[in-house]
Amino acid sequence: MRRADPDVIFPGDGGTSLPFIAPDGTVVEILRPFVSAARIERIERVLASRTGSVAVVLDRIHDPHNGGAVLRSCDAFGIQEILAVEKDEPFAVARRASSGAHKWLDVRRFRDPVACLAAIRSRDLDLYVAEPGGDTALGDLRDRLAAGGRVALAFGNEHDGVAPVLRHAARGSFRIPMSGFVESLNVSVAVGVSLHAVRSGVPGDLADEDRQRLRARFYRQTVREADAIVLERIRS
Repeated sequence: MRRADPDVIFPGDGGTSLPFIAPDGTVVEILRPFVSAARIERIERVLASRTGSVAVVLDRIHDPHNGGAVLRSCDAFGIQEILAVEKDEPFAVARRASSGAHKWLDVRRFRDPVACLAAIRSRDLDLYVAEPGGDTALGDLRDRLAAGGRVALAFGNEHDGVAPVLRHAARGSFRIPMSGFVESLNVSVAVGVSLHAVRSGVPGDLADEDRQRLRARFYRQTVREADAIVLERIRS
């Protein structure tokens, strides 16, 4: 898919976050009457399943369709944070492939892998890179999470794989079990398979502060003219 296609967007660093208009608790209180009971229940279910213990690292993903499909899988399996390493071009997402998932996720963009590594370490995440024949099974990573561990799973460029600087800094590599003739999967499929494996049976674990931040964001994404409603109520 061409990156100049009108369906392509560039989420992250402002593209997926919303500007401050009021404290999160205030936003939720003001907007709650405008959100249906069914939608509130859905939002609470999503928040309960979200995790801060798993982040997905995308290293120089080129195809916007792959980018969109990855975000869709992240949303489906409760991943909130995506760390996108760029090089010569920004991280791009096809809207239709993402099915709107970019609106609900935190996408962080980094111009080089060193900056991304600093962010991983600041979040106390252990980095594992996807590689054929990796030394760690996905089930072992799931067990690590169930025991309170925190991991960042890195997936590389469609042609070059994970950059050496990320590979050398990683705590280990992980493998996706495969029984056919091919040795690798499309990156979006690899992400989906991996996240299903590591998140199965592992509950959400967002901190209260993050849960409240996201609740306010989800309400704002749900209610038409949400910011105008909040500002009017605050000024009145």
